[in-house]
Amino acid sequence: MADPAATQSSPAARIESADRAAWLALTGCLLGLFMQMLDTTIVNIALPDLTVDLGASTSQQIFVLSVYTLAFACTLLTAATLGGRLGRRRVFIVAMIAFTVTSILCGLAQNPGELIVFRGAQGVSAALMSAQTLALIAALFPKTRHGLVFGIYGAVAGLAAMLGPVIGGVLVSADVLGWGWRTIFFVNVPLGVIACVLAWHRLPQLRENAALRIDLAGVALSTSGLFLLLYPLAVGREQGWPVRLWVMMAAAVVLLVVFVVVERRLMERGVAPLLRLDLFRSRRFAVGLTLSLLFFSVFAGFFFTVSVTAQFGLGYSALRTGLLALPFAVGAAVGSVLSPGSSPGPVRPAPCAAVSSCSAPGSRGWVSPSIRRRGRCRFPR
Repeated sequence: MADPAATQSSPAARIESADRAAWLALTGCLLGLFMQMLDTTIVNIALPDLTVDLGASTSQQIFVLSVYTLAFACTLLTAATLGGRLGRRRVFIVAMIAFTVTSILCGLAQNPGELIVFRGAQGVSAALMSAQTLALIAALFPKTRHGLVFGIYGAVAGLAAMLGPVIGGVLVSADVLGWGWRTIFFVNVPLGVIACVLAWHRLPQLRENAALRIDLAGVALSTSGLFLLLYPLAVGREQGWPVRLWVMMAAAVVLLVVFVVVERRLMERGVAPLLRLDLFRSRRFAVGLTLSLLFFSVFAGFFFTVSVTAQFGLGYSALRTGLLALPFAVGAAVGSVLSPGSSPGPVRPAPCAAVSSCSAPGSRGWVSPSIRRRGRCRFPR
């Protein structure tokens, strides 16, 4: 005869097991997110070393940094649609494997051209992975926990990006097995393997609509429009802003306007568009998107400028340069704890903004005295 106590406890045990599986699956998703964001900033620190080792020109240095985000931005919208049609778990795992493999290839690159190609492929795989993460997390947890898990998601994203220069400085200075700058790419391998295992065993099968028609016109217009816009911004200063770059940006504006028109007409016909324009009617969505755009636009350029100034101009080591970003990593950690959603208590956005406003001068105070003491910087051409 079955034990009544065991019978009564079995539903609770099943709930506990499902909850544990959800958190393990979340860990796999967050490892992927950590790798994606880490690679947006970690390369800045290794730039001088890889420049010397591979003999990269100034324009090639810029491409090594920018091709990752360029490929990521041009792929992201299409990646979301592919996940809905092919299955988000399947696309996530394939993208994670591709990201890990391309990280190895980046670390094995023998010339700047190879590194640029592999970094572009890495950006594509990162976009394919990133586009599935939020939908998978939403499916793992009930709505009552979405505030908490998405708060953790945002905290990991911010912390990983801020830690990039610090981790990069430690890895390059440690020169593990004589690999030097290549370790900033090889560090993704163990993380990628763990994430793949967790995703394979714990992520749910999630396919929104297997018969979903891919908006090919939207894919072509958005990808080409974003490329024609972002490419000139990445290389314009180095190339002296020739006329062809201005023509490319003008063409980008035209293509993106046509993209908006096409997407609006698809929505009017009841066809699933690549981008849901109705989202922009939400004031919270529009404001949040604008603030994110402003922050990350400044953020990426700031760390690149600090890295180049400190290493090329002031002669700092990779480790010392990485430590300049330490206050930003600390601020990201504190902000993630105070942020609404990741904290169990009632936390208002105003204190978070106040802490950020106070920490910004402190961070500048950490960085600027060295620059003032060393005087004028001279950079190699």
